[in-house]
Amino acid sequence: MKELIRHFILFLSGFILLSVSQAQNPGCDGERFLYPVFDSVTVVSDVIYGNNITVGGKEIDLKMDIYEPYKDTLSLRPVIFIVHGGGFTSGSKSGGRFVKLSKNYAYRGYVAVSIDYRLYDLTAPPDSFLLKDAIVRSMGDLKAAMRFMYEDAATKNAYKVDTNYFFLFGTSSGAIIANTTAYLDDINEADEQMRQLINTHGSLPGNSSNNLQFKPQSRAIMNSSGGMLDHTYIDDEDPPLVSIHCTDDPIMPFKRDWLIIMGDSVVQAYGSFYLHGRANFTGIENTLITIPGAFHLQYYWNPIYYDSMMNTSSSMFRSIICADSGGSIPVAINEAQLQSSIFIYPNPADQYVIIENIKSGEMEIYNSSGILIRKERLTNARVSVQNLKPGIYFMIVREGHNIHRHKLMIAR
Repeated sequence: MKELIRHFILFLSGFILLSVSQAQNPGCDGERFLYPVFDSVTVVSDVIYGNNITVGGKEIDLKMDIYEPYKDTLSLRPVIFIVHGGGFTSGSKSGGRFVKLSKNYAYRGYVAVSIDYRLYDLTAPPDSFLLKDAIVRSMGDLKAAMRFMYEDAATKNAYKVDTNYFFLFGTSSGAIIANTTAYLDDINEADEQMRQLINTHGSLPGNSSNNLQFKPQSRAIMNSSGGMLDHTYIDDEDPPLVSIHCTDDPIMPFKRDWLIIMGDSVVQAYGSFYLHGRANFTGIENTLITIPGAFHLQYYWNPIYYDSMMNTSSSMFRSIICADSGGSIPVAINEAQLQSSIFIYPNPADQYVIIENIKSGEMEIYNSSGILIRKERLTNARVSVQNLKPGIYFMIVREGHNIHRHKLMIAR
């Protein structure tokens, strides 16, 4: 299985990067940024990056843990900011799941920064206004963490990071924070309540630190079972998106449903299904990994899906790092050319796939060499793939004049 996924990522990287030279970054001459190339990491714990007041009125120092590849000689390393989950009321940068994530990215040659942020600390469940307040505060904290690493690069340079390559990884509520931080880049995109709260808490940069002269940007986002309160924050100039989500998630909806906080239905949110529909509509690069059924975050205990999340996100990040030339926009095939308004899941698949949002049409499946190996008329949404060998395929669905293209991975 690991060898199959390795071949998948190598093929995907070559497919996306085309013939762009990788000489600009010394880390692009091998498997760095794609696969683990270091055996151990060093961790600097409880670094204070800011200070602010919680919803409950408590002043706290904001801390991060910084994971670096051990004995790394590269002078400029990309950074992945890990934003933990916990329903906005609990969780920690030191949680086992997030320690594992941070180490896994550091093994691949990234500097991983796992942050704590202000949690909702009132006894009663929040209403929609208080939840938005908690989101806005935590967005300001994440931006302060990004500014801290940016300022370090410009001054002490203790962590040897490349400020051109800041990536965000959020899980569950942490993904809502990361997504909103990346995509709500114009206060006029927000509703009246959000605008009020943003202005109260230091405008879009937030007020969790004073180093506002530094203006870091996120280059891509890994959304792990998250969403946003408004998917239309995403526009055509926004960074790429990778998501993984269970289709029957009862906590953070895959589509659009109530967001459950402290057992209460607080506000309706848009899950990964709608985020990627919006990403396709606006034309930004995106990849959605879906797990049929399954509970909230269940893929963290499934090595196939966990590896798919790590490898797909690493491939996206590496394509951006290694395709850049003198600060130019990455030369890449837009994922919107491969995905459209229909959704195919599970992907990776084993026995079958579901083709959603299509009533009728014809389906073609090509292998990685571009050879047509299967063609049939669609009679229902469920399509058997049990006769396909493990590997990478491309599925084309023809619906009248519309043509939908998707990558499909068969993994057993």
